[in-house]
Amino acid sequence: MYSSLVESLESLIILISFGRIWDAKLLGRIIAEGYLKFFYAFSGENREVLAKLDEYLIIIPSMNRIKIHNLAKEFLSKVEVDQFKYEALVDALLDEEVIKRFYDTHSEKKLKKIPGKWKNNELLKLLKDDLDPNLYISLEYDYKLSSQIAHIDANILEQKQEFINDIYKGIYTKPISLGASTLANSLTIVLECTLRFLHLQGMDPEQF
Repeated sequence: MYSSLVESLESLIILISFGRIWDAKLLGRIIAEGYLKFFYAFSGENREVLAKLDEYLIIIPSMNRIKIHNLAKEFLSKVEVDQFKYEALVDALLDEEVIKRFYDTHSEKKLKKIPGKWKNNELLKLLKDDLDPNLYISLEYDYKLSSQIAHIDANILEQKQEFINDIYKGIYTKPISLGASTLANSLTIVLECTLRFLHLQGMDPEQF
């Protein structure tokens, strides 16, 4: 999880350096969501951490694979299977015994509760009191803005055009401000994760 955040940060820096601020905002959201999961997963006593890691690394991926299996199975049952054309769907199918063993191990009541705990808006609410207030406000703002970017809302298209018009006039204040805030938030997040990662490894960051 940590290495993925660092890789996304590197990509974000490249996008900003080429002036692709809006695309960078989407990567900033990915970094923020990864941070929330990282912070939540490694908070609490060892037993709590292990239980949350089991949910994140084992249970949720298994649930997702079963969902994909069910979709692939339904689709393939309706078409004449061409092994080459639908190879990806065939590969998504699971052994029914594996699925049965999974549901025998985990109760339906437990499985229903798990995905909701890991939703990003729920994590943001849950961690509100633990996060730095300024970071929390920035995360909340960026989360809402990036949603509008991802959905290509009209106000985002309008802002993009405003940026383009300003750049043609030689005015770079707004693009620089948005790019700087995006980079600052992501750097802060990855730094927080780095400090926590070092702590988990038994290292004292103050000794560096």
